[in-house]
Parts: sequence; C-alpha cells; structure tokens
Amino acid sequence: MRRGSHHTPQAKAKISAALKGRVSPNMGKPMSAETKAKISASKRARAALSATLREHYGFKHAAPVVRQIVGPKTKGPPKRTVTGPLTAEHKAKISAARMGHKTSAETRAKIGAAGIGRPGPRKGVQLSAETKARISASKRAAAAKKREHAMRISLALVGRTLTPEHRAKIGATQRGKPKPTHSPETKAKMSATHTKRWGHIKKERRSAAAKKARATLLLRESQNPWGG
Repeated sequence: MRRGSHHTPQAKAKISAALKGRVSPNMGKPMSAETKAKISASKRARAALSATLREHYGFKHAAPVVRQIVGPKTKGPPKRTVTGPLTAEHKAKISAARMGHKTSAETRAKIGAAGIGRPGPRKGVQLSAETKARISASKRAAAAKKREHAMRISLALVGRTLTPEHRAKIGATQRGKPKPTHSPETKAKMSATHTKRWGHIKKERRSAAAKKARATLLLRESQNPWGG
C-alpha cells in the first residue's frame, strides 16, 4: 500500500473478516532476553527523541519528525537509532530543515478540528507544592527580568531626540499607507476592552484632578476672601 493512502471502509471490513479467529504467529513464543533488550532500547530512543524535540523545538506532534529521523516502525533494523540527547550538529540539521517551513491554512484547520473537544494532557493532574513553588519563582523571575529590560530601554531613551533626517525617513515610510478600517462591531469590542482595562485609572485621575482643583480654589479663597 502506498504511503499516505487509506483503505476504504469496505476493504477494512474484508480485512477484519479475514483475520478474525486467526492466531498470531508469535503467540506462545517467549522472547529471548536479547530481543527484549533491543525492543526496550528502541522504544526508549524514540521516547527520548520525542521529548527532546518537544522541549527544544516546541513540536506539538513530534511523531512525523521521529519517523523521519529514526525510521518507520517496520520489521528489521531502523534507519538510525538515536540514544541520549541530540548533538549540536543534529540540532542544527533539524533547525535548518524546519527553517522557513509554514503550515498551510488547510493543515491548520485540520489540526484545529482534530483538537476540538480533546482534553488537555495536563487536565486533572494535581501539581505538588514544590512544583507550584518552582513555577511561581520562574514566573516572578521572568517578570522581574522583563521590568528590568523595560527600565534599561527607558533610561537609554531619556534625552534622545530624533534628527530631522530620521524624522523625514519615518514620515516617508508612513506616507501613503492605508489606515486600518475596523467594522462597527470591532470598534465596539475595542472600546469595551479599553474601558474595562483603563476605565478605573481614568476615574482615579479625574478624581485626583478634581480634588486638586478644589484644593487650589479653596486656597485662593482663603488667601483672598474678598475676591478682589
């Protein structure tokens, strides 16, 4: 059968009917210790490679890449057996092979449809207190690093002014660009989100400004009660 092709339901039914009642040829045959060791080593290599690909490259579905590197699950020795962590050269080859690869919209739609209703792999898993503490510490460190980076950028830009030539270049690149047009529904959503996020800050600022103006007015009246 060609790779990528599929059996029709009628063909599957015929194959199932022909195999019903047939005993497996390996049934009752004990495996030798050497054979068991080979099978165990092969499965461990596949598992290690899949974990490495997911960890370093973020592959959600690493099985196709594993088959490409290690070889399909067929009889006989695999094309290549990978044990332990990947070498820098191997990582570079995988990176070069994946560089510039873009998933088509049709493939994305298929992946999305296949994942609808599927529970997450971590759903229902209870994290230990130690794991929670590690996650919390990692997120706090990342947030602190982000704030420090923003502060460095802000300090580097203090007192910096753009030259007329630089401003002219920016104006030339922006000139003639069409402005984004949003539908009324999108505008309403954006307005609601903006109000929800910054509304309380605006209220606090208006309240503070009103208090300041009232205090200024009372101070002027106290200094000049006759209004002269």
